[in-house]
Amino acid sequence: MKIVATHSFRGGSGKTFIALNIAAASARAGFKTIVMDCDFVSPSFQSNIQVKSSQKNSGNDFLLGKCKETEVISQTTIPNLNVIFGDPKPVLGQGLLEPVEETHWKALQRFSQLRESLEKQGYQRFILDTSPNLSYNSASALTVADSIVLVHRPVIHSLDLAIYILQTIYTTLKKSLKPRSFYLIFNQVPHGSPEEVKKLLENLTIEIQKHIEIKVLDSIPLDLEMDFWNSLLILEDSQTHNKIINMTKKIF
Repeated sequence: MKIVATHSFRGGSGKTFIALNIAAASARAGFKTIVMDCDFVSPSFQSNIQVKSSQKNSGNDFLLGKCKETEVISQTTIPNLNVIFGDPKPVLGQGLLEPVEETHWKALQRFSQLRESLEKQGYQRFILDTSPNLSYNSASALTVADSIVLVHRPVIHSLDLAIYILQTIYTTLKKSLKPRSFYLIFNQVPHGSPEEVKKLLENLTIEIQKHIEIKVLDSIPLDLEMDFWNSLLILEDSQTHNKIINMTKKIF
């Protein structure tokens, strides 16, 4: 089983959109897939995935040792796709939002147990949607991942933060014994002349690749109508859907 984590430097970049649609594309391609909401500060899966059967326990409960891994897996309406929800009512300073190193070390160990259990259950792909920026929670999810997909809005003012995180956790992960692949997706790309957009993405890619070896998968244009959708899952006959399918093939 391969684990892929989506990450971003700022909230609102669309990493949850990417995670859910990569998971859906994998499931529709016939792979037994599970996706987990690891954005414990602001979980959003509940409003974006329809389920046939739902567990009362969250992924938080499992990582804190309050339940078994089989008690957090919910079945979605998409064949081959199951989901682990985050706690819909997180409390700052409690549980996985508690800044205690021991709590997060135990959670990391539980992640390893979860991986073993999912592999035994026949899952082939496991997607983790992490918290943005740098935190204990995002670090744990990135640590267990085999591949990391960085979702970045192509705006200049966010580049400094991006470079800082690349120089800290990403570089550290790159040097670890566990081999990982790093991918970059430009999301919410502003509309403009093709030449201007191409130049913008090329310049950002050059700056990011100065700090880490990372492969650019593709870019997804800004879609203002997305705010009015009832779900982040895209239509199967859309151009963006075809991009997601191609990116998913490259990641896995």
